[in-house]
Amino acid sequence: MTAPRARFHFISDCLDANTTIVKVLTVQLEKEDKFFQFPTEYQLKEHHRKLFDTSVVRNVTKSMKTRGNFRNVWVTLINELKDNYLDEEGNVCFKGLYLDEAQACVDPYPTSPYIPKSETIGNPRFPQVLKVFLEGPALDWFLAFLKTHTLSYPWEFWQNSFLDTFSEIGWNEINYAYTFRYISGPMLDYALKKRNLLIDADPELTLNSQLNFIVLGLPFQIRSRLRKRDLNSIDILMSHVRQLEGSINNKNKNTSAIEHKRQLQFSNRSVSEPCPYCEEIGFPNRFHSGHLCRNRTNSKQKFKNDKIKMVSNLEVQDSISSSGESEKRITTPLIKLRVLVDNCPVIALYDSAANISVINYNTLEKLNLKKNISGAKKINTVSGFTETLGSIEVTLKIFNISKNWRLFVIKSESFQNDILLGLDVIKEFRLCQNENLKITQKCEQNENNLGNEMNINTVITNVNSNNKNEASLECILDKHKKIFAENKYDVGIVKDYEATIKLTKNKYIARKAYKCSLKDKDEINTQVKSLLKSGIIEHSSSLYASPVTLVFKKDEGKNYVCALIIVS
Repeated sequence: MTAPRARFHFISDCLDANTTIVKVLTVQLEKEDKFFQFPTEYQLKEHHRKLFDTSVVRNVTKSMKTRGNFRNVWVTLINELKDNYLDEEGNVCFKGLYLDEAQACVDPYPTSPYIPKSETIGNPRFPQVLKVFLEGPALDWFLAFLKTHTLSYPWEFWQNSFLDTFSEIGWNEINYAYTFRYISGPMLDYALKKRNLLIDADPELTLNSQLNFIVLGLPFQIRSRLRKRDLNSIDILMSHVRQLEGSINNKNKNTSAIEHKRQLQFSNRSVSEPCPYCEEIGFPNRFHSGHLCRNRTNSKQKFKNDKIKMVSNLEVQDSISSSGESEKRITTPLIKLRVLVDNCPVIALYDSAANISVINYNTLEKLNLKKNISGAKKINTVSGFTETLGSIEVTLKIFNISKNWRLFVIKSESFQNDILLGLDVIKEFRLCQNENLKITQKCEQNENNLGNEMNINTVITNVNSNNKNEASLECILDKHKKIFAENKYDVGIVKDYEATIKLTKNKYIARKAYKCSLKDKDEINTQVKSLLKSGIIEHSSSLYASPVTLVFKKDEGKNYVCALIIVS
């Protein structure tokens, strides 16, 4: 007796977004028309070890690497396979569990060009057939609709739901259809795609409207060669477009953009006023457009920095405490440092906006110094007058300086710091704050150095004020009067030397004149005449002579003549 054979239906499916697995869905015995479906929880490889260990199924698993593929293979049921899928009487089961009959799957790729009349698919099975042709969002819609309505609903209900979901298009598709224009490539492809987009957007669009929209999307040089009275149908339009295929460059240069660029270049050349941004930083007579100046961003940044408001730590702290809990709180860096009060360490708040220094009453209680408070007074703060409990004299040590200092005592819930250091303490204890908000203390050595400098200046002043020294200096100046320059044009002159330039190439040389205003021209002529009169410069017939321009000198606030000599 030969061993029975069975046909197994395998399909590749996804376990998750990154894992693809092979499942076994149905089994069919040889010479039988019935299919038996495995339950969903028994379709994985782990439940069919013996079946997947056969050589046929192993080759099938290797070939099914893409999701959605399926295979129907015949397997001979021998030994343990027969015990797993058949009972003693030959009925199909799986490990003692009898399987349910399943309807025959619809072949999505039929081999015959027609379906026989006896195999006509009825309306109840239309939803199952529709699933074969769906993918992406449409398949997600099918699965969601199947979970909520099942297959018992008639086909018309499925059809209406599908059309209501996917038939309408949005405004983006309509806008793309009407504004679609030719850019490059074959114009016939553009015309056909444009018509399909228009029909999808509005199936009731007239023929004349379709012709108008297609022609308006063509380039101007092609549109001007089409006569409207000759375009009676779509076929004639396609024929004319095909004939004009070679009369346009695929790059399709935009003439309006080129003309706009030329106008901008011409307008930039006609700038007749100097750049205001360059004049602001000390570079006059620069003629270029202000919006193209590289110094424009620097001036804007400087203007933004000028609007920064300087506030004290107490003012910011009061504004934060007075704001509601619903408002967004601002965090500011409070500068705190450790000091000693009667040799006891406390935390002090550094505030350069306060004129006086205060101490918290709770801090005095911790230090057992509250008995020494005397003389209650009112002090003026940012929020108004504040009543103090008095003042107390303590030994205050900050860094290396220790002094007896009188502090005002405040008892307030808003004042949570131990000590607030004001300008009085900052000055006497020589405290300094750098750009990194770090507090340092100046040493006494700096003061000694300043005293030495003052003494040196005093000695020099005394020497200069000595009458005898003044007389001797005048004698020396009179004796060597010819050595000193009388004016800025009285400088040395090089004699018996001629400057030469050795040429390596015979090349024509020419320098263009430098354009300047009438005021600058008069200044140049005046200074050149003075230089010629003093013998500092002389007339030159050299081809290397460069135009003469004015250079702004910041130290004296005047324009000096500068001759630019360019040497190749």
